[in-house]
Amino acid sequence: MSEEKFAGNDGSIIPGIPAELGHLWVYSKTDEKPGYYPVREARAVARRGDIVMLVFYFDKRGRGIEEGDVAEVAKRQWERL
Repeated sequence: MSEEKFAGNDGSIIPGIPAELGHLWVYSKTDEKPGYYPVREARAVARRGDIVMLVFYFDKRGRGIEEGDVAEVAKRQWERL
């Protein structure tokens, strides 16, 4: 995910989930196209047993995405697995 066409960074560990089982990325660039609202993205990937969880988080209002918000959603979903 560290390539520019993806998140553009190495991401971070989701608090409460072992490092080898989960990670999250907040994309460093805003996707901007003429005639559309700017879109910010984040992604979380975690594994519990043989189930893999993917969380895609979007913001179309141009405010930006807080890493803590994505981590909270990912952790809650991981606990439900």
